[in-house]
Amino acid sequence: MSELLRLSFALGASVSGSDKAFSSTFESLLLEGYDVYIGSNPQKATSADLVVFSSAVKKTDSELSVSCNKALERFEFLGLLSDLFPKTLAVSGTHGKTTVTGMLANVFLKEKSSFTAHLGGKSLNFEGGLIINGDNLFITEACEFRKSFLSLSPFTNLILNIEYDHPDCYPTVSDLYQTFSKLANKTKKGGFLILGEKVKEKIDVLSYEHMNVCEYGNTFIMTNYKNFDSGCSFRLESDWGNIDLEMPIKGYHNAYNGAMTAFTALTEKISHNSIAEGLKTFKGISRRLEYLGDFKGGKIICDYAHHPTEIKYAIDAVKGEGKLNVIFEPHTFSRTAGLFKEFVEALSCAERLFLLPTYAARETAKEGKTAFELFKEISAKEKYYCDNYDICIDLLKKTVKEKEVLLVLGAGRINDLAYQLAKK
Repeated sequence: MSELLRLSFALGASVSGSDKAFSSTFESLLLEGYDVYIGSNPQKATSADLVVFSSAVKKTDSELSVSCNKALERFEFLGLLSDLFPKTLAVSGTHGKTTVTGMLANVFLKEKSSFTAHLGGKSLNFEGGLIINGDNLFITEACEFRKSFLSLSPFTNLILNIEYDHPDCYPTVSDLYQTFSKLANKTKKGGFLILGEKVKEKIDVLSYEHMNVCEYGNTFIMTNYKNFDSGCSFRLESDWGNIDLEMPIKGYHNAYNGAMTAFTALTEKISHNSIAEGLKTFKGISRRLEYLGDFKGGKIICDYAHHPTEIKYAIDAVKGEGKLNVIFEPHTFSRTAGLFKEFVEALSCAERLFLLPTYAARETAKEGKTAFELFKEISAKEKYYCDNYDICIDLLKKTVKEKEVLLVLGAGRINDLAYQLAKK
């Protein structure tokens, strides 16, 4: 929301905004001179031409209540903003959206292209989630939650992967596939539909005749992947040319993201040199295998992983750096229930596991399964259940030995715990 406020201002609108609590994001907006405030001010909403709200805002909110027919939810507003640009490049998929959008922004910046990029997270290259470098192209993360991405009509439609998630929105995996199919069908005439590994078999496109379809494993593929202490390297082989690439971030999933980025850039006529330089200098995304500091001489690595597959990716990426302590905070009760078996399998791979109570977000326990129910089924070599952050920190102090690695996982406030550990 904060980046959409900044983008609206950059496009010439007069903007204001509210939040329910003070945060570092709110403070940044305040220091930048924006008209932002804590709480609700119905008069502001009444005088505005448009009121934009997130899914976290309840219908009973006093500002929203007086907005009548001029209120748009965040995803609707994102679609409206995207229509102001000649072309939109949308990055969707269950995993890797923010990372690839950040990679693309860095690559396009090296090419000195005219573009604006909007991320759902914070790029460590730009210290934020909004990059304004012109208006010829809008690069945006496209989220499947509540079918949000259907507000977009992309010229370049990049679908990285499709795996079941958000059971609170999609009762079955077929529902998720149908929604991604609708997104694929929204690719504009003459545009590009770029499909990640095994995506094509999961979607139903009415007709491919009006678009250019490029498929991982067919049109392009990643080969020669190598993971090393300071990053990874790989080769992109494609009908559009081959490029040897390296990045200062680790993990097979990040190399795959890099390959998807590189090929997408080729379809936008970005040079091989700019692609290579953009990926080589990509610092990563906040809370994506982010090194935060040390604890007892070992690394603290924080990752947003909140899906079983993402947990496996994160564990695989840091294996071999020392004994691994995984600290995980499940995100939503419905996701825990909907992917229960997969969570058990992924977390059982941990050498030593510290499990925290579920970050409820918008839910209550009756809507799924709790972290403790999950804990009882996990067969990790060593496991602990911690009722809160303080208990977890005390237990880590007693249990973790010198130079062991802490991998802190979750999409809630678990990063607060990681920062506390980094200060110890």
